[in-house]
Amino acid sequence: MYNIKFKQITSLSLLLLLVFTSCTKEEISSARNLASDGEITFILGDDKASTNPYYAKAELYFRYNDDVKTEKVITHLHTLSEVQGYLCKHAPENGNPWKLVNLVSHGNEYLGLSAKVSPDGKRATSKRIIEGLNNGELRNIPTSVINEQTKIRLHGCGLGNNKSLKYALVQAFSDGINCPELNANEYFEYYLASEDTKRSITKYDAQYWMIGFKMGYQPNDNVLSRKLKNKYPNTDVNWQEALQNEQAYKQGDVFHYTFDVPVKWVIPFENKEDVPLLKTQKESLNWVKTNEKILKDLEKLEIPPDQFNWWARNIYIKNEDGTKSPALWIKGYCTMLCVLELLPENV
Repeated sequence: MYNIKFKQITSLSLLLLLVFTSCTKEEISSARNLASDGEITFILGDDKASTNPYYAKAELYFRYNDDVKTEKVITHLHTLSEVQGYLCKHAPENGNPWKLVNLVSHGNEYLGLSAKVSPDGKRATSKRIIEGLNNGELRNIPTSVINEQTKIRLHGCGLGNNKSLKYALVQAFSDGINCPELNANEYFEYYLASEDTKRSITKYDAQYWMIGFKMGYQPNDNVLSRKLKNKYPNTDVNWQEALQNEQAYKQGDVFHYTFDVPVKWVIPFENKEDVPLLKTQKESLNWVKTNEKILKDLEKLEIPPDQFNWWARNIYIKNEDGTKSPALWIKGYCTMLCVLELLPENV
């Protein structure tokens, strides 16, 4: 939702980035005790369901796959601030900055990472990462820990399509000037275990197609299939087959899953009488369609307002001077249906 050009930093941004709290010399020097080549992987979450062991398979992939394995695979740190602290405290033994940092997290181009900014914070969107840098949740990383030669690889689902997220992460893992190279996949990532040995994991990229509908109002498969055909008329995918499958087993398999996209605004008003009283979802939707700011934000998400289920209520917000102002709290939920097809390895 925040379109920031990847390499564009204003002078004000530079000033803010330079005054962030940075790793201390003591942190950097106190634990140069890893006999490593400067490559490390962070698994930034735990699996919530056995039907989708994304993190477990990713851990095995980076531990045992000879082409990509790193000497250190860290599974107990699940926030960006914890990752920053670890990188500073456990810099490579050879005295050089980190060579490669893998960050593995659920997420998508709409919501950012599932991983949080800090243990007490919220999930890491581009806006919250920049806020974390400004409020001290996140720190400034010196070039002795990460520099322009460092490669950061963000592993998730379609995260490379969110340019503002990539920009924010580069700022979070740099001194704001000497930035690492950050790569993030524009496809979805899918880890598949071999039937012969569960340690043998293959990572596939997956092409994907999405449609949205109001949360709680999922159409039947025939309607969904027709919507997919209409939106992607030149795509040769068996939509009905994809809607029957929730997992893939080999290259070329098609399957699907769903996730919810929440959006929220708090809009202040000068007078209580000016705050609209929106009693029904239809009234809320009609009002959203008249609000230019909300429409612009939704346009960036590429999801129209009538694909959300809307709720609204009248509230008061606290101002910086201690006074209160009337406001409208409005929130919408859209469910995205994602159809995926496993692409050949190393596509």
